[in-house]
Amino acid sequence: MAAESDSFKEAADHLVKVQALLAKETNKTKAERDKLERDFPKVHEFQGKRIKLNVGGTIFVTTLQTLTKDPDSMLASMFSGRFEMNPDEDGCFFVDRDPKHFQRILNYLRTGQIVLPEKQSDLTQLLLEAEFYNIKAFQEVQEEAAMSFNEFNDSILL
Repeated sequence: MAAESDSFKEAADHLVKVQALLAKETNKTKAERDKLERDFPKVHEFQGKRIKLNVGGTIFVTTLQTLTKDPDSMLASMFSGRFEMNPDEDGCFFVDRDPKHFQRILNYLRTGQIVLPEKQSDLTQLLLEAEFYNIKAFQEVQEEAAMSFNEFNDSILL
C-alpha cells in the first residue's frame, strides 16, 4: 500500500510540474501573439503603401508586392520584414547601384516578362545587375545569350 501511495505522489508531483511548464509556455505564447497583434497593423500599412527606392540617385516608385515577387531576390529579402529597413529623410530606401537597368528589373518583377536591350554591352550590364539582385530568371537569359554568342563565333570561324 505504501508503494502505491508513493507512485500516486510521484504522479501528482509530475502533473504539477507539467502544469507549471504549460502555464509558462501559455504565457510566452500569449506574449508573442500580443506582439504580433501590435505589429500587424504596421506590416499591413507598409504593404499597402507605395515604396520609393533611390537607386543610384534615380527615384523609382513601386509596391511591396512587386519587390517581393521573386522570393529569392535581394529586394524580397530587404523588404521581407526580417531586416529593419528605415527610409532616408525623403522617404526613400537607398540602393547604391547604377540605375540604368533597374527599370527593366522592376518591370520584370511587375510583369514576369524580360525585355532585353539591343546592345550587347547593355545586355551584359543588365545581367550583372540581375545577378546582384539575385533574380534567377535572368540567369537563363545569360546562359542562352552565351550559347548564341558561341554559335555566332563558331559560324564566323567556318
